[in-house]
Amino acid sequence: MFSPKTAQRLGLKSEEAVELKYQGRTIVAPTWVMPGHADESVTVFLGYGRTRAGRVGTGAGFDAGWIRPFAAPWIGTGLEVRKTGAKWALAATQTHNTMEGREPIRVATLDEYAKNPKFAQADAQENPLSLYPEVKYEGNSWGMAIDLNSCTGCGACVVACQAENNIAVVGKTEVMIGREMHWIRIDRYYEGGMDGPNIYHQPLLCMHCEDAPCELVCPVAATVHSPEGLNEMIYNRCVGTRYCSNNCPYKVRRFNFRLYSDWETPSLFGMRNPNVSVRSRGVMEKCSYCVQADQRREN
Repeated sequence: MFSPKTAQRLGLKSEEAVELKYQGRTIVAPTWVMPGHADESVTVFLGYGRTRAGRVGTGAGFDAGWIRPFAAPWIGTGLEVRKTGAKWALAATQTHNTMEGREPIRVATLDEYAKNPKFAQADAQENPLSLYPEVKYEGNSWGMAIDLNSCTGCGACVVACQAENNIAVVGKTEVMIGREMHWIRIDRYYEGGMDGPNIYHQPLLCMHCEDAPCELVCPVAATVHSPEGLNEMIYNRCVGTRYCSNNCPYKVRRFNFRLYSDWETPSLFGMRNPNVSVRSRGVMEKCSYCVQADQRREN
C-alpha cells in the first residue's frame, strides 16, 4: 500500500505489479493506493505465497516473508521500489453495489446530535405511503443494532457470518465480476482530502425492511415477511429471477450463480453448521439475522 502522494511520485496506480527489493532480496507484489496512508512509506502484507498449500492455495499471492529480516521483522528503512510495467488484478469489492445519491452513511458531531437527534431521518416522510398494512407483532420482533462509533471495519463479522451460515467461498475470479457471496459487507467512506481524510466504516446487511420492496416483486413468494419481523428467504421456492436484488435499495442480496457446495467430501462435513442448510446454485441469499440462533435463544 502506498499513499496517493508517494504513488504519484513513483508513477504508480492501484493494481500494478512492482518489484520490492530489501537487503538484497526481491519479490514482486501488487500495489494499492490508500488515502490517508503515511507518505514515503510502504505497507507490505504477509500471507499467501505458499508453495505447498494444496490445490487452491499453492501459488496464490506472493511470499512477503522472503524479504522480511529476522533482525527487524516489522519495520525497516531502505526498501527499493521498481515498476515492472505489468498489471496485477486484485479482487476488491469497495466499488461494487454503489448507491450514489442515497446517502447510506450520515455523520454528526455530538453537539450536532444534541441539537437534532433525528438528523439521520432528515428526508424521511412522516406518513409514507405503503402497499402493505402495518404489521402488529404479538410476540417477538427481531432486529439488530450495530454501534457505528465502535466499528473499525475489521471484517470479523463478515467471516463469522460466513462460517455460521455455510456461505460458499467463491474465489477471486467470481468476486472480480461482482459475484461475492458474503451476506454482510463493510462499506468504507472517505471525507476530506486524499492525504488525511476521515474514514467511516459501515457494516451493511439486509435491513429486514418493514415494507420490504423485495417482497413485492418476487413472482413466487420466495421472500416473505415473518410474523416476527424478519424478511425471510424460502430457498425451495426461489427460481432465481433476481428481481428482489434489483429492487433492494441497499444492494445486500447475493445470487448463487454456481454449484460451489460439495456434499461428497467427508472432511468438509465438520466445517458446516448443521442448523443451516447448504444451498445449491440458482437461489438468492442474504442476511437472515441468524434466525436459527434467535430461535434457540427463544426456546
